[in-house]
Amino acid sequence: MKQSIHPINRLDRRERHDTLWRHKKQKFFLAIAIAFIMLQLLFLGLMAYIYGSLWNSESRYDRFHVLFLDFDHGLVGQTLNLAYQKLKGPSFPSFISQSTTEYPSPEAAFDAVRDGSFWAAVFANPGSSDRLAAALHGGLAAQSYDPSTAITYIWNGVRYPPFSDAVFQANFQKLVSVIRAEYLGLNGTFALQTINSTDEAAVHALFNPIHLSEVNIMPTTQGPRLLYNTISMVMPLLQQFFLLLIINGISHELQLYSKIPVHLSGLARLSISIVYDLIGSLCMVGYIWAFRETWSVTGSQFVLTWMVLWLLFHIHFVVLDTVTAFVPFPGIPFLLLIWIIINITSSLSPFEVSPGFYSWGYALPAYEAYTILTDIWSSGSAPQIHRALPILFCWWIAGLGAATYGHVHRCHKAWMLERKLGESSKSRAQEAPEDNAFESGNFTALEMTPSEQLVEAVNAYRSAYGPSVPVPLYLARMFALFPKNETPAQQKAQQQRPPRRMEDQSFGEETDQDRDHEIETINGVPINRIPTAKSQGASSGGF
Repeated sequence: MKQSIHPINRLDRRERHDTLWRHKKQKFFLAIAIAFIMLQLLFLGLMAYIYGSLWNSESRYDRFHVLFLDFDHGLVGQTLNLAYQKLKGPSFPSFISQSTTEYPSPEAAFDAVRDGSFWAAVFANPGSSDRLAAALHGGLAAQSYDPSTAITYIWNGVRYPPFSDAVFQANFQKLVSVIRAEYLGLNGTFALQTINSTDEAAVHALFNPIHLSEVNIMPTTQGPRLLYNTISMVMPLLQQFFLLLIINGISHELQLYSKIPVHLSGLARLSISIVYDLIGSLCMVGYIWAFRETWSVTGSQFVLTWMVLWLLFHIHFVVLDTVTAFVPFPGIPFLLLIWIIINITSSLSPFEVSPGFYSWGYALPAYEAYTILTDIWSSGSAPQIHRALPILFCWWIAGLGAATYGHVHRCHKAWMLERKLGESSKSRAQEAPEDNAFESGNFTALEMTPSEQLVEAVNAYRSAYGPSVPVPLYLARMFALFPKNETPAQQKAQQQRPPRRMEDQSFGEETDQDRDHEIETINGVPINRIPTAKSQGASSGGF
């Protein structure tokens, strides 16, 4: 005979649940609707923010300033200037013409790019027009003529590699084709009249007169370069968040904040974060170096990169530690996601291609850390340390102070929780089992189910210790953190647990009484000692 899925002894419970659902469903769907709207608005706003930083970025390429010099003072320099005037526009870098008295040599132009005064430099080399004119006459000059010696451009490939490739390499290649057309239009007729048409090298020089030679201060062509200012700027933040979850979870299970002095728990927390961040940043530098391919970086740059990343790691730790100490638990995921998106947006692209609003990202740690890293990797060719290091240290020092205060606040909440538990236990021990409790009016815990008491207990501990990851029971016993039957209350609960009824065993289900005994304690504290929100009254302000 096929048995019913719901045993007879469960029908009354089912009816009770149906009644509860009728009273709770309006609040449930209202809360879901509010959360739904908040999540949609959050993700819509954050993705609009990050997409907006790159919107129409090609129309802002003219914000990249390129030093323009004419050391030739001849036809090649004129051709270069005419070609730029044809390409000049929002989608082409701006050539800033400077006097050769201020920058008297190609070495001075190199130094101007190296110290960050310009994103790049382009110049007509001295004597370029004379060498081209001699090549058109044929002979040895035509055979030895190299068109790439006419014009040179300098740039730094380590500064935002994807954008540098698009802004400079692609546009300078476009400039070459325009230069050839301009040269033939400017000097083609005269050159045809004077060229040695019997010399093959001279004819080749006429139709291939000018090329650009490239000087890349720090070539960065490896595939993983796309990750340096994107995913790599997010991983330190995520690692700190998971570290905080683990620290809070273990501290919660051991009830450290209410059992040991504040300064000891604070020093332990700080020491763990420093060591963890040293190892985490070392691993991050390790996989960057392991996949560097042909990237020419040195051991000293490895150590400097390690130190900068450690500072970034620890800044994220103190910021998140402060947030988790004061912000209610439901708001922490929102703030974490916001912190991730604004930091990755600040390092995703140079501010020159973003709307002016995004320039506030100069104050964010991810951007400043990345600018220091590019300076280290290019051997000082992108010097921004005078601005970046003070901003990072301000974040670090202010974060240390705020995190310290947050830890004191967290310990105070844990101590207040333990005190309320003790007061509740003493008051219940002095009262009669049930009658006196109702006579005295202290029946809040009696009218709550064990499940509701458990929820109250979890909320109270979460408020004191912050978001955490529970320690798995088998790991706890493996390392002898929490012995089985840790407290007399737990031992008593195991001894008093009644055998399961036969009808429930046949269906593999537990009874209400079984559940009551299973959740009788939490963290070694009987649930009926947990102060509830109703019983705390005005004293809840201590939280």
